[in-house]
Amino acid sequence: MIQIYIKVLKQYGDFKTRSTIKEFWLFNLFSVLISLLFTIIDSSVDFKFAGNIGVLTALYSIFIFIPSLSVSVRRLHDVGKSGWTILFIIIPIIGIIWLLALFCRDTMPERNKWGENPTLRVFQKST
Repeated sequence: MIQIYIKVLKQYGDFKTRSTIKEFWLFNLFSVLISLLFTIIDSSVDFKFAGNIGVLTALYSIFIFIPSLSVSVRRLHDVGKSGWTILFIIIPIIGIIWLLALFCRDTMPERNKWGENPTLRVFQKST
């Protein structure tokens, strides 16, 4: 599972292909867990700046921003939507719910303009 997290980090500049639902959610799970760990460390050692913002948490958030954006765009590609759809996040409540629903949708089984079905690539490599 950590391999998926590292794979997404290595693909930080890839905004043109597709990512599986598993890859997207495992990356986000690990990101939240790491962020939580840094938040706990920041609070326990009182490592904060600008009021209540933890230094480690802030640095990790900056570090993870581009990989998170790229895996989100690739996930949207996987369900057949343009990466620009990510901009719907600026619409309060409705945009976030709609994007969440798209992120939960199953992979398009056929090839689309962003490439082959990534679950088929994984299946073919393992056999």
